[in-house]
Amino acid sequence: MEKQVLKLISTNKINIPLSSLDSKLQTQKVICAKDIARRIGKVRFVGERSYAFVEQEYKDVPKGMKEALAKFSEDHPKYGEILENEIAKEKVQQEDHLYFGLHTDKRISHKDYMSVMRNIGLSEHRAHSLYPMLADISRSLTRKNDIQNSVIVGRYDLD
Repeated sequence: MEKQVLKLISTNKINIPLSSLDSKLQTQKVICAKDIARRIGKVRFVGERSYAFVEQEYKDVPKGMKEALAKFSEDHPKYGEILENEIAKEKVQQEDHLYFGLHTDKRISHKDYMSVMRNIGLSEHRAHSLYPMLADISRSLTRKNDIQNSVIVGRYDLD
């Protein structure tokens, strides 16, 4: 049991700074992606090392408010059934996705990584010391997960 508790404590102590950095990076990623999407609009960007484009995707999503419906149905059974049928229907939602990536055989530079690490509040010294490890982990994960990168830059209900 002691080993499990110590493992939990260690996991938590590692999770706290990584989670904080993740939160800062997620915020920066969304802000940057929305800015890029706004600037390129419906045009594909093709640079020397990178590319980006926005695609609209449509999907059916269930309507919400189940707790309020349950209370209303309890108070007004006849009308509650009518509302339940309406809420059970699906609505269409449009999402704008910014897709982005590197051209084949192109890499992110040391300068690119350092800029991001400084933008999330790491000192120059700390960013330099973390860079080799983070770049190595990033490269090994990229090889394993060779998928298209995207960020949702807009979400709209279509009724």
